[in-house]
Order: sequence, then C-alpha cells, then structure tokens
Amino acid sequence: MEPSSEQKTETAARAIAEHLAELGARGPIALDVSGQSSFADYFVIAGATSAAQLRGLQRRLYEKLDELGIDARQSPRRNDESGWLLVDCDDIVIHLMLDEQRSFYELEKLWFDARVVYRQDPEETGADA
Repeated sequence: MEPSSEQKTETAARAIAEHLAELGARGPIALDVSGQSSFADYFVIAGATSAAQLRGLQRRLYEKLDELGIDARQSPRRNDESGWLLVDCDDIVIHLMLDEQRSFYELEKLWFDARVVYRQDPEETGADA
C-alpha cells in the first residue's frame, strides 16, 4: 500500500530535520501543526551558532530539498541581520534561526500543542532542544 500524501509530508519533514541534525544544526525539531495552522502542516525549526553556519545550513538544505523533490515556493526570505531564514515549501515551513533569535521567539512554545515528529536528542550535540 502506497503511503498517503500526509504520510509522505511527515516523512519529508522528519528527513529535513534529521538532515539538519547531521549538518550540525542546533536542536532541530519537526512539529505537526496541521491541526493548528491553516498555512502549513509541519514546521521544522533548527538553530545555528553564527550567520556563517546559518548560510551553510541554508545552502545544504536546498540540496536536500532537491533530493526529496520538494520545491520552495520562492526564494527564501533572508535578511542577514535578522538571523532568521524562512523557507516555505507549502505544507512544510522551515525556520533556520540563530540561537539568540530562537531563544527570543520560542516558536516551539508558541506551537506547544503540536505533535513532535522529530526532536534531536540534546546529548547528541550538546545543544538544548
């Protein structure tokens, strides 16, 4: 039996978060926000320690999206000064943030009712998830 569209999207969100973990992103997490959001089914959130790491994660993220056959809706909304890159892939929205912005905005707490699809074990990298 072929996986449903929802299962494929969840698998892709998990794969993106796992890929970011492999690249050294801090505390990647994938959340199922389908019951709470009208604009996305999954959020993937990951931190970076520097602007250079943020740009590197973004570049490698696009390689993974190509591998998964996922197209971003538009060029990423990027402002080097903001420390937050948002990549909109329709059903999956990816937030790459400097640790400082991630701590300030606390998106995971905003979506506290969301089901966690993937969360990196903080002991794997020493990062706080």
